[in-house]
Amino acid sequence: MTDLEQQPQTAQPVAEQSAESTITTIATEAEGVIKKGVEDLEAAYNFTQHGVDLLGPDAKSELLTLAIKFL
Repeated sequence: MTDLEQQPQTAQPVAEQSAESTITTIATEAEGVIKKGVEDLEAAYNFTQHGVDLLGPDAKSELLTLAIKFL
């Protein structure tokens, strides 16, 4: 048996653990950004629909322009 075969195996090198931690952090942050974007889009859609209900269909393009401006 060689020295390499007798050495105990470690769980993971520190560099791999650090990379996995970084990837997990980035994925979690990206998920938060995506969820916030979806919430913003839903709010813009609701704003536009409510405006159309109040002001009529002729105001839809102006309401969409406002919604997009504030996204």
